[in-house]
Amino acid sequence: MYYPLLRARQFELIALRELAANGAIQDCIMPVLEPVKETQSNLDLAYTVFKEHKLMTYLIVNPEVGVLSGDREVFVNYLVGLEGSVFLPAFYYNDNADYIKQSIDKNGLTNCMIICHSNVSADNEGFQTLLLMPEISAITVEDPERNRGLSRPLKKTGKTIIRLDDLFEKKERNSDYLSIPEHRFSEEHLYYKDEDFRGFSDYTVLPAEYSDSGSTPRAVVIHLTYLDELSIGTFHLKDEYSSVKIVDFTEETPLFQPTRINHTIKAKLLRERISADLSKPMRRYDSDVDYIPTQFICEFISVYTGAKGIQFQSSLHADGKNLVIFDQDLMQCEEVVLKKVNKLELQAALLI
Repeated sequence: MYYPLLRARQFELIALRELAANGAIQDCIMPVLEPVKETQSNLDLAYTVFKEHKLMTYLIVNPEVGVLSGDREVFVNYLVGLEGSVFLPAFYYNDNADYIKQSIDKNGLTNCMIICHSNVSADNEGFQTLLLMPEISAITVEDPERNRGLSRPLKKTGKTIIRLDDLFEKKERNSDYLSIPEHRFSEEHLYYKDEDFRGFSDYTVLPAEYSDSGSTPRAVVIHLTYLDELSIGTFHLKDEYSSVKIVDFTEETPLFQPTRINHTIKAKLLRERISADLSKPMRRYDSDVDYIPTQFICEFISVYTGAKGIQFQSSLHADGKNLVIFDQDLMQCEEVVLKKVNKLELQAALLI
């Protein structure tokens, strides 16, 4: 499980709302939000979407940055006041065991997370007291390689232990990133389980250092992360089937048909339009309603023609074709090959 630690600002919350609404992160990502503003309107909007789409999220109730930083009751009270909350309490630990214990006992909090910086010692008396509390179920350890004296014994407690790393290489100016080549960002998603962690956390493509100031930049930089491995499967029709019927929207039909020229041209144009619509990728801000026409076409083909699949033009390669089989039981996977992504090229174009 991935636990990205994000400052609960407007655009971070908008991104999470869109991902939650699309069902893209519910099974693999559990955000950890650190409030930085006095107003809670953006948190309220996010909470409404998270609750509707069942995205469990940790809310840090004693933020270390922002206008309401410190061991206060503001966000504890906010969290307690939410009905059927998908927000779970998280606390920064900084020799403040009394504050954490009192907040939990007074408000009946459960499923709490403790976030430990690299200076926390395993034999700290206050910290040991918190470890005995069943209401605390998750411990996040910052930079565990530098604090093995804490991370190793924690793995024996039976609680969910998460590693937190500050991986982003910050530069003074946006233009300084031009000289940095494409490079590896993190491998924690590959190895955290091998090291007996139950999850991994970072600050995404942002530094741990928080800044709420700044002016309009002269240069804008976009940081992109991607998985550098790709699985490619080879599928064949099962032996008991000699052939299956498919509808081919890429089929080239000769236009020289004197007796049916009008019909032939219309059919060709219709196939091209349908193929273009089928190959159009769904974008993250598209509505599910946009998918209904293509879904209807596939259902119509399956029911009224008896076809078992369709073929249409690829949206990525001009000469490529996509084949969709409606019934997966017709196919058998022969092999899966893991490919390494060594290079990524991006192109941009103005929308207006």
